[in-house]
Amino acid sequence: MTAVASVRPRVQTRHLLQEAAIFLTVSYVLLLGGTFNGLVLYRLNLASLVVIALLGALWLGWRWLRSVPFPRTSLDAGLAALLAAEALASVTSVDPRRSLGALLLLALYLLAFYLLVDLLRAGWPASLFIRGLLFASSFVVAFGLIELLTWYAGWLAIGGWQHPLPPATLRVRAFLGHPNFVAALFSMLLPLGLVVVFAARQRLARGLAAAWVVAAAVIVFFTSSRGGWLGTATGIGALALLLGWERRRALQVAWRALRRRPWLVGSLAVLALVLLAGAAALVYEQSQHPTHSGRDYIWDVAWAMFQRSPLTGNGPFTFGTEFIHHYSVPPEGLLAHAHSYYINTAAEAGLLGAAALAFLGVSLARALWRRWRAAASPERPQLAGLIAGLTGLGVTSLFDTPQTFPALALFGLMLAALAVSSPLPPTPLGLPRRAARGARGSSLMLTAVWLLGTAGLAWSLFAYQPFSQGVLAANLGSWTTAAPLLDEAASRDPRLAFYWLQAGFAHGQAALAPDGSLADQAQLQAALSDYERGLALEPTLTTNWANLAALRWAAGDQTGAVQSLEKAVAAAPEEAPFRLTLGKFYEALGQTDSARSAFASALDLRPEWLDTYFFRATPLRQEVAAAWLAQRPAGWRPGDPALAPAWAALQAGRFEDARLAFQSAGGLNTPEPYLGLGLAYLGEADYPGAERALRTAQFVPGISGYTDVLIRFALGRLAFVRGQPNAAVTAYEDGLAKLAGTTSFGVGLLGNSDYGWYVFNRESIQPDLLPGIDAAPPTDAAVQAMLALADSYQALGDLVA
Repeated sequence: MTAVASVRPRVQTRHLLQEAAIFLTVSYVLLLGGTFNGLVLYRLNLASLVVIALLGALWLGWRWLRSVPFPRTSLDAGLAALLAAEALASVTSVDPRRSLGALLLLALYLLAFYLLVDLLRAGWPASLFIRGLLFASSFVVAFGLIELLTWYAGWLAIGGWQHPLPPATLRVRAFLGHPNFVAALFSMLLPLGLVVVFAARQRLARGLAAAWVVAAAVIVFFTSSRGGWLGTATGIGALALLLGWERRRALQVAWRALRRRPWLVGSLAVLALVLLAGAAALVYEQSQHPTHSGRDYIWDVAWAMFQRSPLTGNGPFTFGTEFIHHYSVPPEGLLAHAHSYYINTAAEAGLLGAAALAFLGVSLARALWRRWRAAASPERPQLAGLIAGLTGLGVTSLFDTPQTFPALALFGLMLAALAVSSPLPPTPLGLPRRAARGARGSSLMLTAVWLLGTAGLAWSLFAYQPFSQGVLAANLGSWTTAAPLLDEAASRDPRLAFYWLQAGFAHGQAALAPDGSLADQAQLQAALSDYERGLALEPTLTTNWANLAALRWAAGDQTGAVQSLEKAVAAAPEEAPFRLTLGKFYEALGQTDSARSAFASALDLRPEWLDTYFFRATPLRQEVAAAWLAQRPAGWRPGDPALAPAWAALQAGRFEDARLAFQSAGGLNTPEPYLGLGLAYLGEADYPGAERALRTAQFVPGISGYTDVLIRFALGRLAFVRGQPNAAVTAYEDGLAKLAGTTSFGVGLLGNSDYGWYVFNRESIQPDLLPGIDAAPPTDAAVQAMLALADSYQALGDLVA
């Protein structure tokens, strides 16, 4: 008894230490290291390198001491084939430097898989890992609920309980940065949560698990991720089938009992139909979010990549640049993956990658089937949850690419390891000589992969360190400090194009005056050199060509400037600032016909620019503006052209007619009618109505940047006429700041550095256009807002501001 009593505390202590290690590691991966922040931010990269080095050293040291054989699984061949296909695709990639980074991540993911297999076979309970996943995901659930409740509270503050249903939909991001990743996470974990609900013995544990399941399901619904919805539904359906088959006799008995009560069967059928119809209506409304679109235009890019290199593909982590090549980016948003893991793999790794992935999928399916058949009845609920979670992830991956999010890739491999592995009986300390040599060989191989992986990360961070410092200095406006740091990063890692492009941008900012004229010749030459090196490596993003044009113009190379900007316009025909600047260049060179065409095209894309001093500054521009307006006598108004009569009534001072027209036009996710309605109420001096309408316009998603600016200006005007100059100052300054925060991707998007983050996984300088590129000529509305801001400051007695 004494010996047993002394062993029990040691077992409990070991169990608690294992639980703590799993919970901490999984939480770090999900909330920090495995996020896009963890993938991009230098400090988190450094922290992850330390974690990888420490965990790898502990694991491999344990393997060497114990002479543990290679942790073989039924997935080894498939994983090796996928790694080999990705390695070959990286060697033949259009950008081997970026593909090498993706290959390095895959190798580290596979090491994590085999580490987990080793732990499971050493006796670490699978249930601890499942609890760790559910525990860490509880933070995501909490963030999602807070986001949802904050959003709804914001609506109630506008509409009140008299209007409980908001005229908008929400896509919950829940800390992970994108709704699709949130939905993919819970498509894996909801089946496991349901298993805990069914299997928990204690009422409190069952209640907590049930609350987690309900909350997670709500979060999935509000992600509005159609692929996530389908994956979650399929995963739960697979769980129901597996558990139903396991308990088929009990279900048969229940069904026979139910058939003896036909009235109950009919009532349940009617109830099910009602619930189904209600759910379908909710799903339809939630799916109307303005960010939704089809997948065809994305998959067309993948198909073009596959056709170009059908055997080995374009190279891992290169879809983003190919997407830029196919569409007008900017101003269109940039997509860095094909919104289907399988299609993305075929595009980036070709037939070999697709075949390896298919082989891995078949191997996993066979392993799960064998494990299910061999499992004892008490094991099957947990195994059913793992199989259902993998099914949910697999279906979600038909329409999204969750594997590009490191935490989701690792968690998918974790579920696979838990599903195909089981503890092995204890092995004797002394292995036969041949087995010992095999164990040392496998440990040597794993150690080599780990050393290569950590060394690759360390080398990448060696170049990233000055780059991160340079980006910080640039975002603080210290361009002369930033430029040499960025040059240092580029010299350390010369094959990464983004380093050269960002260094060129910093030198360009230091070289040019605010009007685009030359301020520093030495900085200009450095900027030109860096841009040319960067564009030789990665020539797709047209913003870089436009910036090169601004630099060449300042250097006096007018021909080179026009050629660079013509290249940018040809590749991004919907980017109005490039056309406007090109027209300015043509005008300066006396090419009047070309200038007219460029100016007219810019007005077609951004008609609000008609009301700017830019188009009144020269006779040629006045002529273009007059000709454009003659073809469109109504001019420009926000929103759908069907709103033109309402805007005309508002402009004519017929506020009641305008109000009635805008009220009838209001609908789900349409902000412009509420802007017009607010202005109509303002004209009628109905200030509470104006505030409610304008706040609603601001609340609704899908607002274009300039419309958002107009809403803020209207709120400023409303606050001023109500005698609230402080609120007016805030609203006007917010609107002007948003207008000043214009990038090549649109108004108010300063800080959304998708190109650096998603194409290169690097921090980015927030502005992306050099002086000389006309991206935001001040409209008359902006000038009036500046004057109104001055009046607001005067009302406050602040004559200096």
